[in-house]
Amino acid sequence: MAVDPIVVKHGPWSISKLGVIEQCSLKYDFKYGGQKQPELVQFADNRIGVAVHKALELALGGYSISDAIMHARDQGELTSSESEELDARHEQMERFVAKMVEFRRKHSVVTDCIEEKWGMSTDYQWTGFFGDRRKSVDVFFRGVVDLAMLTRKGDIIIIDHKSGKQRDLDYYQTQLRVYALMGLARFPEARGVQAAINFVMPDKLEWGKYVTAAEIRSTYAPWLEEHMSKVCANLQEEPKPSTSKLCDWCGYKPICPAQREVTRGATSNP
Repeated sequence: MAVDPIVVKHGPWSISKLGVIEQCSLKYDFKYGGQKQPELVQFADNRIGVAVHKALELALGGYSISDAIMHARDQGELTSSESEELDARHEQMERFVAKMVEFRRKHSVVTDCIEEKWGMSTDYQWTGFFGDRRKSVDVFFRGVVDLAMLTRKGDIIIIDHKSGKQRDLDYYQTQLRVYALMGLARFPEARGVQAAINFVMPDKLEWGKYVTAAEIRSTYAPWLEEHMSKVCANLQEEPKPSTSKLCDWCGYKPICPAQREVTRGATSNP
């Protein structure tokens, strides 16, 4: 099975971009398509999340937690209340960094990738984030990996930080599978991948199962191609809104016709 041409046409893809088309084709059109424009509503949780990621990036790179938080706060231009939210994660971030120091020692990590930009082609080869112009190879799927480690035994460890509430690992199935494919593109001689989610606030590191390189290539690649063909099928149709509880966190809610109907219905029913 090859990657569907309609999928390739709308690339390059990322986890966040794929999540938008899975959620709502109208939101996709506002964010990436014919009606492309900046989001009209910004959410504090998003700014805090970006700051948490920046602080962890700096701390894993050698900064003290206090200095990492200070730099992340300044770069994010957080409000006083947002800064307090960031400060509240100090102990959790400190414990996570300590765990990673011990993990690196115990498992003989030979390569660290901290907030590294990854990309792969439609045949699951490494391209870098922007593709490889010298070889005329376009990037198909890309992302910024929070933390990846290659051990001396040839295992790839991929950890993604989440600053919000804890969810079951099944919720992140697509992300973990895509990262496994990109990990093998980055380190093609690796023998397998194990991914985890670092839920910062509850201080939980939830591990997925270890998957061999052979299984990833034989099952994850065709699964991704089929999944993306299904979710991208509506890109050939007129964009239309799809309402769900996620609408409350949509930056395009003020111009969404479905939300206007919801508001009209609420005001007309006392």
